[in-house]
Order: sequence, then structure tokens, then C-alpha cells
Amino acid sequence: MDVADIRNLMRKTQASILLNGFLGKRPDDLGNVVASDGVRAMMESALTARDRVGVSDFVLLENFTSEASFIENLRKRFKENLIYTYIGSVLVSVNPYKDLEIYTKNHMERYRGVNFYEVSPHIYAVGDNAYRSMRTERKDQCILISGESGAGKTEASKKILQYYAVTCPVSDQVQTVKDRLLQSNPVLEVRKHSLSVLY
Repeated sequence: MDVADIRNLMRKTQASILLNGFLGKRPDDLGNVVASDGVRAMMESALTARDRVGVSDFVLLENFTSEASFIENLRKRFKENLIYTYIGSVLVSVNPYKDLEIYTKNHMERYRGVNFYEVSPHIYAVGDNAYRSMRTERKDQCILISGESGAGKTEASKKILQYYAVTCPVSDQVQTVKDRLLQSNPVLEVRKHSLSVLY
């Protein structure tokens, strides 16, 4: 169940409460409204899904200070091929070591211009948020990508650059910058490998 489903669920529940005259009633009196609309079943389904796939933002964990809960949530999400999870505005990524088909042009469009938390966690959401912040605040933005060797830092950098190449407005000057950014990737790769050898 994604954010859109939850919003829809909330709207149905609110409408049902208003239409059936339950506004201002005790919470115990609302059970019939929720059950009559099938909303209770949807809510239980959402809880079951959450138990299966974990939460998309670690801040939502019941025991958010527990390392074991943190790792268990990552494990659940990874098992369902959900490699991205937020901690507030920070994105945690687990390298799947396989292609998940989550980097298509359709995915790019899904994250373009959308509020950060309206869609599921993704590197494109971080990229779009940084781009929109740069445009609205007229200040430089930075995306910090860190991790151990083999964690997917270079791949994440490539995905952000590809996202910008596809979604940002195009002019001759912008196209030149896009081309330079995409061509810089081999230089990043060489630098990464030379640093790995030094360590």
C-alpha cells in the first residue's frame, strides 16, 4: 500500500464518518462505519503489508532507536526488492547486485516534481528534491553518497546524473553541461579504483 492508497483510505473514512453523522461521536461508535465500508479490511491489509515489507521511513518504526529493528526493517524491504528506505530526508540504499527495473523513464517521470514523501523512497526522489530546492532557493545543493566498497556509490551517482539528463529542461548550454556530467563518469570510475588500490 503506497501513499496514494493510504490517502484514498483516509478520504473514504472521513467521508463515511461525515455522511453517517458520526462526527463528534466517541471512537467506539465509529467501528460500524469503518467496517461497513470495508475500510477496516483495507487498514488490516495495510498493517499486514507493513509487517511483510517493513516501513518506508525508519522514523515510523515503533522502536526507532533499536539497531535490531533497523536491520530487520532493511531485511524485510530487501527481500521484497525494496532497496531504498528513508530516515527522514536521508535515503538508505542496499545494493541488490542485480537489475531491478526501477530506473526507467517512467520511473523518472513518476518522481519528477512530486513532494518527497508522496512516492516510495528512491534515488530519483532525492535528485528531484535537490534540483527543486536549487531552483526555488537559488542556492547550491549537494547530494552526499557514502558507503563501503561495493555498496553502489558510483551506480547511485550514475542514476542521479541520468535522472537529471532526462528530466531537466534542455537548452544548448544545459545540454553541454549534461553531456560533460555523463562523460565524467569514467573519470569517477578511474579515481574510485585508484583510491581502492591505495587503501
